[in-house]
Amino acid sequence: EGLLVTLFHLVLRSATVEEASAYYQSGSFSKGSKLSKKYRDSPDGDVKDQIAQRLLAEVVVEFALRIVTYSTCNHSFLSKALREGISSAAEVETMLLTLAKLLGRMHLDEFESTSSSCRVSLPMGAIQWIKALTDAHMGTILKIKSEGGLVLDRVQRSIRSAKSQSEYASEIVEILAQISSSETQKRRKAQITSLLHDNTEPYTVE
Repeated sequence: EGLLVTLFHLVLRSATVEEASAYYQSGSFSKGSKLSKKYRDSPDGDVKDQIAQRLLAEVVVEFALRIVTYSTCNHSFLSKALREGISSAAEVETMLLTLAKLLGRMHLDEFESTSSSCRVSLPMGAIQWIKALTDAHMGTILKIKSEGGLVLDRVQRSIRSAKSQSEYASEIVEILAQISSSETQKRRKAQITSLLHDNTEPYTVE
């Protein structure tokens, strides 16, 4: 689990556009190879910069897919590794968005385990990592949500669109719903406190 988290973290932080382009040149990858060719053929400018961003995002998702489907992880060990290996709010948010993208790419019939005993299906792997990341960084995710981040909405939509009946998916939907509910309650308390403060008559000594 620790090694997988380290690999994921390395891809998020260190992957470069040139490396992504070279990676897709070495094999036949549909979307990535097309982006790589467009990047190489485009003149320098805004258009090439946009293609570069898409290419980099594609290679991150590609490697994330390989990592989360590598094996069935122990939830406690994976949560611990994510807590220790992923530190910043930006990394937590980027990882959640990447995992949500993975769920958005799968087919609805992919929830069955793959034939190899050492691999898991894409949806089950992604859901397993989302749950571990949520458990490991609940405080950070609450802060992202309170500051207007839309990452939780994206994750919720991805899980629900998958129509998963797995125990993991149900648990995550519950957790994310609780986070949203918690934020709503905090806002209501803040509003009530503000109203009480505004309506309190100042104390004076005559």
